[in-house]
Amino acid sequence: MKILLINNRFPTEKKPHVATFIKSIYNILKETGNQVDLLISRRNRLDRFFKTIDSFFFYIQLLFFNNYFIYDIIYINRFNYFGFLLSPRIKNNQHVIIHWHGSELRRIKLLNRLSFLFLKSTYLHIVPSLYFKNLLASTLMISDKQIIISPSGGVDLNIFRDKFKNNEEDSNKIVLGFASGAKKEKGFHLITQLIRDLNDIQDITSKSIQCNIIDYGEMRNELINFKSESNIRIIEPLNKRSMPDFYNNCDILLFPTYHESLGLVALEALACNIPVIGTNCTALPEYIIPGKTGELFIKGDYKSFKASIIKVINNSTDYLPNQNIDSYSKDKVVETYNHIINSLKEK
Repeated sequence: MKILLINNRFPTEKKPHVATFIKSIYNILKETGNQVDLLISRRNRLDRFFKTIDSFFFYIQLLFFNNYFIYDIIYINRFNYFGFLLSPRIKNNQHVIIHWHGSELRRIKLLNRLSFLFLKSTYLHIVPSLYFKNLLASTLMISDKQIIISPSGGVDLNIFRDKFKNNEEDSNKIVLGFASGAKKEKGFHLITQLIRDLNDIQDITSKSIQCNIIDYGEMRNELINFKSESNIRIIEPLNKRSMPDFYNNCDILLFPTYHESLGLVALEALACNIPVIGTNCTALPEYIIPGKTGELFIKGDYKSFKASIIKVINNSTDYLPNQNIDSYSKDKVVETYNHIINSLKEK
């Protein structure tokens, strides 16, 4: 079958961390043996004004694309932004898959409501978690039968895996990792508070603690204050294939996000057998199991966050982070997509 994958962003060499899940989905669709073409924007400028300009040109691109009709499946990401442009151009005999990633239902604006009017009962929906399936069904009154759970692009277990560590080396050192970006919605203020509080945590745990932080996000300027500190390591943005090294050089991943439809960063760390400390909200409790794969803390509560960090440091050998990761694997996602596409062929 011929598939057209549509999204307003795609990773580039200069911004490899942008929309990595879209590239993963693209690769997975190709692995199903079908022809996959892209209709995307590669500008990826993050400034608000230029993002608006980029969106305008992407809308023009969507309007003047004349080959929608040659595809068997139209695979749409960010339907809420441009569904009103696409739906009228899709024929009734074409299959439509809408992939929801999480932010689409958080703040519903006028343009989103306009797009939602163009949703059809025949459209198939893919969501990343049970949490988001329930949210989508209740918010837009979509039938459960039309919603399939699939963890975005999944985790490639051939890349993200446990690297052997010599436990005798630096047994007194604990490395905390943060890879979510210096953003308010990712709980970055808890990270800065933690950095200022490291001496107290070191006294409590009798461990030497280092923080590894990936340097991107709109609040990244705050990291300048910590670059001179010996136990804070600021790391340039990494491409996906370099991320396993980041996780495996950490002992614990910090994931204090405020909202997550899935959280691939956390799942990738779990695949590398790194326990995750995450917020007790949205999709995170589906895979962060207290005492087993990591610990959950109260959203936005620094005392709870700090207590969870101390608990994991003091009981590090009790955790088995990668024990349930197979259900979130890339192979599982490919299997799901093969099933979806084969079922559409039969219709």
